[in-house]
Amino acid sequence: ALRKSIYSKLPEDVKDDFRRVGFARYEDEYLPVIQLSPFDLCLSSFRSKWMRMFHRWQIGKTKKLKRMVFWYGQGREDEGREMSFVENDDLVSYYEGRKKIEELGKKAEGNPYLTKGVEEAEKDLKEVPEKRINWLLKLEAEKTKFLSTIPSEVRKDFRRIGFGQDGGHFLPIIELSPYDICGETRVKYLKNLEKATQLKHSPLRLVFWYGTTEKVGHNALSFLPTSKIITYEEGRKRGLHVLPASLKGKVKTGKKLGRLKLLQTFGLRQLDKDLVLSPQQRPRCLVLPDNDDEVEEMMEDTDEDDESGSEDEHEASC
Repeated sequence: ALRKSIYSKLPEDVKDDFRRVGFARYEDEYLPVIQLSPFDLCLSSFRSKWMRMFHRWQIGKTKKLKRMVFWYGQGREDEGREMSFVENDDLVSYYEGRKKIEELGKKAEGNPYLTKGVEEAEKDLKEVPEKRINWLLKLEAEKTKFLSTIPSEVRKDFRRIGFGQDGGHFLPIIELSPYDICGETRVKYLKNLEKATQLKHSPLRLVFWYGTTEKVGHNALSFLPTSKIITYEEGRKRGLHVLPASLKGKVKTGKKLGRLKLLQTFGLRQLDKDLVLSPQQRPRCLVLPDNDDEVEEMMEDTDEDDESGSEDEHEASC
């Protein structure tokens, strides 16, 4: 139902370009890509980002939809390198791209990503769009299948907003899916889920601490037992959704805040931004910039987004 609803609202040129092989500008060169539909991916951070972008376009906050592309030749371990959102103006057809490469000559020949990427793109070009990137679709299907094996009581809490206990304090958090993150943390999370399933124990939940900045980004994620997590609704009853008057005063006067107070201050603001989004669209972002002015600018830039999420996506919930 979600796919049908979104597809019915997308411009024809965007839909026509799903699975189209071409080239995209990367700095001063062009590299081979294929344009993806959000439904080519399982529940993941990239899919969430596309959903947020679509919502902004739908309510008139942006005029054009960026295209989600997979960069051929990047290797299949680093998702941060594999996928991006690019402007349509930075995309050219496959044959235009090959022509640009020829014009660059030796400069282009020395790029290993380009060489491997062209090989992969050529293979996909031999297939009809429906059969392209089969290897990627297989991986995504495996991810989706794995997610379906996770106990429903855990799965239903993916992207749920609440509060997590840190010492004697409850701070704003969001629970994440294993495919909202990557690297060693994902591996650790998958092992944790597998072990808990085998032992028939309740697995630890992976949470992101809202308000974490880049400087302490290594502390952004934690594994918590459910006994240390409360729902947003319960947090509201305890008054955790608002800053204490004493902390408001410190923020207003510009006093230096400790780690927990910073998490509480910026975390609540970040939580509020995600609260109006559907689970499909969360989280808006993870770690925040180190510079307080940049944080303020980020929060202001997203103020206009604080409208209810698309009615056709999952109803916004905590």
